[in-house]
Amino acid sequence: MLFLVLAVVGARADYGAVEKINRNLFMSASISLGWPHGPATGPLTKVSGTNVNISFSGFGNSGAPYEGNDPWVAVAIIKIEAKVANSDVHTWLFPGSPGTAGAGLVRFASTHFGDGASISLWTKATFNLYPTGGGTPTENTVESTITLSCYNKLQAWSTHEDVINNQYQYSANPPTNYYSATSHRCIEKSRIYFPIAELNHQQIFPAAHADDNQQHESTDPASINNRMDEATAWFIATHGEPTNIRASFDDSSVISPDDVLSFGEISGYTERAVGIPPPNLAVVYARSTLSNPIGFGNAFKMLYFLSPLADRAYLGFPRILWSILNFPSGAIGGLDVHANLLAAELSTWWTVQEALDYANNRYIPRDDQGAPMPMQVVGDPFARLTGVYMSATEWDNARRYDWIWFKD
Repeated sequence: MLFLVLAVVGARADYGAVEKINRNLFMSASISLGWPHGPATGPLTKVSGTNVNISFSGFGNSGAPYEGNDPWVAVAIIKIEAKVANSDVHTWLFPGSPGTAGAGLVRFASTHFGDGASISLWTKATFNLYPTGGGTPTENTVESTITLSCYNKLQAWSTHEDVINNQYQYSANPPTNYYSATSHRCIEKSRIYFPIAELNHQQIFPAAHADDNQQHESTDPASINNRMDEATAWFIATHGEPTNIRASFDDSSVISPDDVLSFGEISGYTERAVGIPPPNLAVVYARSTLSNPIGFGNAFKMLYFLSPLADRAYLGFPRILWSILNFPSGAIGGLDVHANLLAAELSTWWTVQEALDYANNRYIPRDDQGAPMPMQVVGDPFARLTGVYMSATEWDNARRYDWIWFKD
């Protein structure tokens, strides 16, 4: 029996669509990459985070050019099979009244794979073709494959300034001043535990100084700014205000433009570079950024104006943040203990809200009056770095440790 297969190359604009013609019937199998990453425009389209949505579909229809004998009178899809990388093959069945179209939906976590990993997706749609005059239908199949590239990159930085009695002190790395040392320790576990690759780490904002002769350690802001559009997660420990994050300890009277990143500037720097998928997490240990949650939530692309976006979260503080915190036992420690516990828990299948609640209860952040001030979430509290993302309405504890979800 003669038939014609048309692959996407030269036949369709949709990557992942394969079409077969059998007599007077069209049959197709398609793999579609959904929001927020799609559509896939070609091999190795990049995906990030734990909310990668795929539709595997099949469609049959009459109307193909055919002048021979015995045209088919009908086509019905009976099943779709699919596989994502090393997953088992999953099957969706379409029994009952014959239908011409069917689809199966899948969500998976790209962080299950290494950054830069190329993964293959496969599907097969099976159809029944019904002959003229009745009789036993003939089974035909159409297969399609696509490849995606997993892209998950962390940009972590901490302030690196030593201030003693309001005087800037030059020091080698690692810093000796308490505030700077605490800031550095805050980001360490994020670099160890996060299941994503690093863009750069321990970068710093340059400090502004009233005394131009004062030695200080600094880094060109471009080393941070010019790579923010490549990051999918940020873990930051520095100084904050309601409208900016900044480098200097208390030099507000001499701040220069290069020392401050306003949320307006961050919004520009975090615009996605061509082909870079959306981010899903920003953790900022800096005071007062959540006194304006809309500004920073939008700037880091965790909100769309006032609306949360699925699997995206901004974590920060609403008021002045003390770098010393109190444990429930009464012991005193640095804020880095909270930061490192949070980073560790985010890597162990917990949502950001679960990880944050655990860190906040174990190690209580304080404001400048000594009052408890837990870190807060703006955006989606169900966002996560490991395990497949599930919203509040989808939540199923049985899937907490799954990296893939075949929706039946």
